[in-house]
Amino acid sequence: MFFDKKQKEEGHKQDCVEYDLVMAHTGGLVGDIKVKGNARIDGELTGTVSSEAYLYIGTKALIKGDLLLKEAVIAGAVVGDIICLGSLELKATAKIYGDIICNHLTCAPQACIKGTCSNYPM
Repeated sequence: MFFDKKQKEEGHKQDCVEYDLVMAHTGGLVGDIKVKGNARIDGELTGTVSSEAYLYIGTKALIKGDLLLKEAVIAGAVVGDIICLGSLELKATAKIYGDIICNHLTCAPQACIKGTCSNYPM
């Protein structure tokens, strides 16, 4: 399978995942979300997000609240603290305004983090 340059830069795992919850970029939601399966958020959310599986936060997403995750890829904006028990990947378009505690962090050089970052094996 061949990928163009943009797909290589953005990665393609999120395209191969079957999602249990998808929030479109045209949608907005106020409230807390707890997901047991895989989820993708592309819209605006005000509230905490708890995910027991894989979470993808798209480039147009804005989350105002804390995240408790197992594994995630973030390409959008998060205003809140992030705790990730597994691996966390920040894409070049990611903007994090809060503290990060994670087991394994992969961060693109262009990603923006305004807060502290701690590697804590869990």
